[in-house]
Amino acid sequence: MKRIDEVTDGLFDVDGPEKNNFGLPPNKTRGESVPLDQVVINKVEDGTLSASIFVDWDRGKGAAAYQVEWYSYSALTQQIGNAAISESECEITGLQAKQQYWTRVRAIRGSEFGPWSNPATRVANI
Repeated sequence: MKRIDEVTDGLFDVDGPEKNNFGLPPNKTRGESVPLDQVVINKVEDGTLSASIFVDWDRGKGAAAYQVEWYSYSALTQQIGNAAISESECEITGLQAKQQYWTRVRAIRGSEFGPWSNPATRVANI
């Protein structure tokens, strides 16, 4: 039921009257929506494919999806790619083996974005 509540928050907003169709009360209190939590990256490890990295993070409160970005420089100035993900993990493929990459993630709900996670780093596997 908690997962249905989270998904309906993302689809209809936390105060969407459509939540009643799922037997859930709107979450909005005192006229303000629930802010999106900062995502915490749990692990960054070798992916299952060659030259890939697997990233796993905590599912943020109120998030409907996540934006993931990866960079080839620690200052996060040389973006290599990005993706919108509905799950709390992803495998980044097509990287250069033995190259170090930095990733960061943030929660998304409709047109609202949460704060970026702290960057995590990993050298892409061979």
